[in-house]
Amino acid sequence: MNFLKKNISHTPFVGVFCALSNKAILLPPHINKKDELEFEEKLGVRAIKSTLANCSLVGVLALLFEEKIVVPGITTKEEKKLLEKQGLEVMVLGQTEAFGNLACLNEFHGFASPLLSMEKVNAMEKFFGVGFSRQKIAGADISGACLEANSSGFIVNPGISAKEFEELEKKLQVKGIATTANYGDRFVGNCALANNRGAIIGSITTTHEMIRIDEAFRR
Repeated sequence: MNFLKKNISHTPFVGVFCALSNKAILLPPHINKKDELEFEEKLGVRAIKSTLANCSLVGVLALLFEEKIVVPGITTKEEKKLLEKQGLEVMVLGQTEAFGNLACLNEFHGFASPLLSMEKVNAMEKFFGVGFSRQKIAGADISGACLEANSSGFIVNPGISAKEFEELEKKLQVKGIATTANYGDRFVGNCALANNRGAIIGSITTTHEMIRIDEAFRR
């Protein structure tokens, strides 16, 4: 499995500025060509560069899974057309919701914030073909920022309870590890992205954190 320690937009919060699946990586337009090509090669994806709502925080706003992406209603028509032209199936949902921060899924299950209405969660279930649980993680409403998962494992905010952790393992159908990233940041979804081929980790992630993240995703 390929692990890449990176800064994106001069910060280690890679999950804020990127969205990753097994098929594609969504990047802000100003990403440099070297990183773009490295992501494509090491992660086995095609790179798509776009803003959302004229903003570079694409990892916060978008929920990307395989070749399907959910974006908020503030996404412009031009941005939606660009994503579709690049081969993504796009669902525009709600208005200003930050879906990347509010939800996370793998092929078996997803977790969505209580801040998202049941109507929106049901729409995501139908769109992705994956069931979702609507709940906080580690006491936080930003479920997507607390969790990162692929088909082999997951990492999660270390503030999670033992009962919650067992539920994640049961529903995601993979083993996980509670850890921080980026030198102690508990919101691991903002600091790390993983697909089934590799992961992008924030540049200030410690060696100890890297070992735990590697263990989670390399199973």
